[in-house]
Amino acid sequence: MDDEQLFIKSDKKLIQVDPARIDLLESFGNYVKIWTGSEFILTLRTLTSFEEQLDASQFIRIHKSFIINKSSVEYMEGNTIFLKSKKSLTIGKNYRQSVKVA
Repeated sequence: MDDEQLFIKSDKKLIQVDPARIDLLESFGNYVKIWTGSEFILTLRTLTSFEEQLDASQFIRIHKSFIINKSSVEYMEGNTIFLKSKKSLTIGKNYRQSVKVA
């Protein structure tokens, strides 16, 4: 997705989001929270649908509940990823190999 904008439906609005501003996508029941800094947009969509739409060279799924922007990572320690936004996320057992390669 080269410099393309995402249009995210939230409530009755379509919100334009630059994928480069997305730090993290978090599964939240039947919804997905799209984190941009300390704010998030809540949308009725699956994490898998975002995984198929986002650029795989920029985004990686690290857990059944999380997709992160690689540029948001500050460092990794063991099975935990620390983001620049000070959030820490556990790497899911099924995703560890793909995360270590990326």
